[in-house]
Amino acid sequence: MTQNDWRRRPWVQRTIIAGLVLVGFLAGWSGLWLATRRIVGTPAAVRKPKPTFDQAEVVSRPYSPWTAAGEEVELSWELDNTGDTTWTTDDYRFVPARDDLPVLSVPAAVLPGKHVRVKALLTAPETAGTWNVSWTLTGATRQVPGGHIDADVSVDAP
Repeated sequence: MTQNDWRRRPWVQRTIIAGLVLVGFLAGWSGLWLATRRIVGTPAAVRKPKPTFDQAEVVSRPYSPWTAAGEEVELSWELDNTGDTTWTTDDYRFVPARDDLPVLSVPAAVLPGKHVRVKALLTAPETAGTWNVSWTLTGATRQVPGGHIDADVSVDAP
């Protein structure tokens, strides 16, 4: 059998030709598919934006202060903005759990990863006992997870 013996056998020729045609066909289609993916792809207008989320973490809480009935008491909390949205003074506020407490504002815009101190100046009730106060950080559309602040104030009799 010589080196060119394969040329005398038609089935060998047909097999080689069929293999080359198949390889070329597959290579052509895969190249065409890749080219259309690059050209067509997903348009930027159709792509969904990355969802944003609000998240807060209370870093410090006030100790449980003692105060006389009718006296003023200042409470402060420190929170970290652990989400990826900026808390603005227009859209974010601390909504009280009870009607006799004031709404607290976010003192300044808080960028993601930054820290804020929130203060409340309250007048203790006239009755002795433990007075629980609490607020929830609320954004433009919903409550911010982790944004609940509270304190227990012990009030002495007058």
